[in-house]
Amino acid sequence: MAEAQLQLSDSRFTQDLEKRRTAEDNDGPNTPATAGSSEPVSEDEPSSPPIFRLPTDPDVKLLRLPSHRRWRAYLFQSVQQDIFLEAELLILTLATGILDAMTFVWYRTFVSKQTGNAVLIALASLESKAVVQTEPHVATSLCVFVAGAAIFGHVGHLIGQHRRVWLIISNVLQTALVYGATALRFWGSDRSNGPESVGVVALLALSCGGQIALALCVKMPELNTTMITGALVMLAVDRNIFKRKNLARNRRVLSFLTIVAGGFIGAAVDRYFSPTFSLLLVAVLKTIVTVMFLFNRGTKKRRINLEGATESARSSVTFLKAIWGD
Repeated sequence: MAEAQLQLSDSRFTQDLEKRRTAEDNDGPNTPATAGSSEPVSEDEPSSPPIFRLPTDPDVKLLRLPSHRRWRAYLFQSVQQDIFLEAELLILTLATGILDAMTFVWYRTFVSKQTGNAVLIALASLESKAVVQTEPHVATSLCVFVAGAAIFGHVGHLIGQHRRVWLIISNVLQTALVYGATALRFWGSDRSNGPESVGVVALLALSCGGQIALALCVKMPELNTTMITGALVMLAVDRNIFKRKNLARNRRVLSFLTIVAGGFIGAAVDRYFSPTFSLLLVAVLKTIVTVMFLFNRGTKKRRINLEGATESARSSVTFLKAIWGD
């Protein structure tokens, strides 16, 4: 694949080279002497032909690097927006549905849907009978979620939000937080209130804040893994909703169906198993996505003419090629 892309790049540069040579032939072999020049141009003196160097394809350059540098270059690639990335975001959306179903049943709060928490704060402040002893959980979830989004978002700006290395690091940290909440729920108190419950909510909200920051940075707003209200509104007002090919519509529909499915799974697991098992299931799903990020295709910058213009293209370097070379 890399060789085919290199041949295509060479072909484009060869065409540009022929056009320039044709233009030079039409203008004449020599440039006339300018006014005031003391040294006329000699017709017998051969002119040096211009030197054109065809650039090496970025994938070829990457595969020629030593193993440690090749692996580093692969990790710092920006990931390609394709169906593989869509599948990863949908798995995270499924995990969100499972998680919010569990936390609402046991802690009367959401760890990702902060719109619902804003309403719960108002109800709890006025001592509504609809909520009982939820103030610590709701306040913790809302504050920690915002803090998590800020921390993960700004660190992502420094490292590079679209880079594979940041997607992996971010998801590893989020997954570790969910495993920590699972352990705290399993070995701590199983009550729905108390210090342990607040700790579980805090760890999960921090993880969800990082997750939505990760989802938004890959520029797939239809698959933000958490919010479906905006997706439903955009789906309803879409002028092309009935067109056969409508990628944005398909993503929004899948996002809605996936988060609803996650809610059903979370409710079923809580009913027939335990809330700890729900948390463990979410942690496993996030672990799978973390591993999947290693296999996403990256992007590369490819020159398309002699003036230096570039375009973004799909990289042909796979995970195995990054390890073993070409």
